[in-house]
Amino acid sequence: MKLLSRSDRTIIGRWFWTVDRPLLGFLLVLIAIGVIAVAAASPAGAQRLSGANFELPDLFFLQRHIMWIAAGLPVMLLVSMMPKDLIRRLSI
Repeated sequence: MKLLSRSDRTIIGRWFWTVDRPLLGFLLVLIAIGVIAVAAASPAGAQRLSGANFELPDLFFLQRHIMWIAAGLPVMLLVSMMPKDLIRRLSI
């Protein structure tokens, strides 16, 4: 049995064949565009918010943005691998 073949019945194999790959691709493109936008705005924002008593690093907001992406992507992938009946039980 090959990895990610249609006969692969592991959780990753089932996820690979049931996930909406174009939507996942668009989501990753949007994340990349967001990283680029935050990278461009981070130095100006950090400079504007720095005061006389403290100074924010130029890439402060970019680092925080990447930190939240690193925390959010695994959660998104784990939730997308959950069975539908479990998701229905956990929903409101």
